[in-house]
Amino acid sequence: MIIIEKNKLIFISNPKTGTTYVQKIILDKFKNLKLNRIPESNANNHSFFKVEEHIRTKELKIKMGDSWDEFKSFVFFRDPYDKCVSTYFFYKNGKPITRKDNARKYFVYLNIILVKCLPFWMWFLIKSPRSNYEYILDDDDKFIVNHIGKNESINKD
Repeated sequence: MIIIEKNKLIFISNPKTGTTYVQKIILDKFKNLKLNRIPESNANNHSFFKVEEHIRTKELKIKMGDSWDEFKSFVFFRDPYDKCVSTYFFYKNGKPITRKDNARKYFVYLNIILVKCLPFWMWFLIKSPRSNYEYILDDDDKFIVNHIGKNESINKD
């Protein structure tokens, strides 16, 4: 998740949809941005607090309060099957271990053990990834993001 205050934009990080790629493009263009930080409300001194990288949009909207309405938000989707396959091999290859900021490391290790022991179809039945829709809908199933891009056309979108 990245907030570009200057342009009033919020990039919502939907897992396994090209998040790292989009973050790199944004951070290359806007050098002083911080990942997963939102401005504290009523703070004139530009203080921020950390949020989960893949925070759901409805949770982010609550944390941002009234300032949410000042921003335009965007997120990327990926074909659900492709997203599941990507998640499975992400854990199977053990890539999450290399992340230093991973506060959920025991959960990550459990997922790695599961994918190393189970074939894809069985893992999917036990542990299917979050839906794309969890990143765009509020509790009333109304859209709360302004733009949805597709992973399959990420450069164009």
